[in-house]
Amino acid sequence: MEIRYTLENSFASITYEPAADCGVFTYKRFGTSEEFRNSWAIATELAAHRRIHKWLFNSIRMEVLRPEDQDWFVGVIAPQLRASSSKTVHVAVVVSENAFSQLSMTNIIHAVEQEQGAVFEHFDSEEKGLEWLKAR
Repeated sequence: MEIRYTLENSFASITYEPAADCGVFTYKRFGTSEEFRNSWAIATELAAHRRIHKWLFNSIRMEVLRPEDQDWFVGVIAPQLRASSSKTVHVAVVVSENAFSQLSMTNIIHAVEQEQGAVFEHFDSEEKGLEWLKAR
């Protein structure tokens, strides 16, 4: 499995997974607003470059997101990810067991589904999420 690393730091890993033709965004820890926003800005560059319409979000280590960052993601990043491809965006989410993290992710998913028409599915492992994305 060939993976090209786009970003690897203490906050997140952003890669392209050729086998599933998808971007993979993995949270490693709680981060500042600046880390969150800079990482997602890089993800949108990857999406535009590769015309990505499928994403795997691994949020197992994600903590609660500030409401301002949730709003920023929905208002700025989600439209950019949608614009990167003419196809419907499909997102496999590996969900954290942290209830506050789940609430942050649920808020984002609900807003993005309504505003951008993206399709989200929840999984308990990256492997299951990637298999679902391969079929899209």
